[in-house]
Amino acid sequence: MNDIKSSSFFEEVLKKVSLNAIAVRSKYMNLIKNKISSSHSKNAIMNLKCKCNEYDMNVLVTESDVEKIYERFVKKCLNCDDIIKITFKFK
Repeated sequence: MNDIKSSSFFEEVLKKVSLNAIAVRSKYMNLIKNKISSSHSKNAIMNLKCKCNEYDMNVLVTESDVEKIYERFVKKCLNCDDIIKITFKFK
């Protein structure tokens, strides 16, 4: 019986953490989109880096495509197993 309680408690915690992560990510994306839309050039440079330099590139993004491109790279590098670090430069 105690295992069932701890299991459901753990599931509740995971659910809340997941919902919180979605909210934080959504707010982060909205901030980036607002920053891009208020920039002079209406775009930004998304810089990608990992330890092995497999992902060492800059990608030009606009407000309409930033979320789709971000989704493509928000993962671990297959070569070095490092999380791909994503930063933005606004023009």
